[in-house]
Amino acid sequence: MIGSGSGTRGLRAILASGMVAGAVLVAPGASAGTFALDVHVDGIANGGNYTPSSFDWTEPFTVQFVHTTDASTSALMAAAQDHRDLGNAVLHQTLSGTATITLAMSGVHVEAVHEKGASDGPVEVVELRFRAVTYTFQPLNPIGQKSGPPVTFTWNQNNRGR
Repeated sequence: MIGSGSGTRGLRAILASGMVAGAVLVAPGASAGTFALDVHVDGIANGGNYTPSSFDWTEPFTVQFVHTTDASTSALMAAAQDHRDLGNAVLHQTLSGTATITLAMSGVHVEAVHEKGASDGPVEVVELRFRAVTYTFQPLNPIGQKSGPPVTFTWNQNNRGR
């Protein structure tokens, strides 16, 4: 739950930036139009690169993503067990060719890995916690090139406030 104070104002500023620019931070499934989503997590053996079907920015310093179970699952589970700092993670979201959203996270550790059965095979929900995030919204022109300056906001736990 988000506390009151400058931390809440910070999240509202992030959400307002996304809403003004026409973006929402909860991603639809990967099959929706030209929507694309990718995640890279430093320090994961047998992988670290994912193409999730969805993600959810659930709290100011937590992101969850869903992807098909693969060879890196055991490394993710081991990282969740010992909560070691993995360094950085980056989530990119392309919105129907009109914009990209980037969440560049630092001080990342895997909080949890939840296995789920699905009709098309096993998937897992990976929960990442981080100390800081830089949110960038970059508009694109119809041919996919940058169109105008990016909108950026950096938020870290040190300036969270309560």
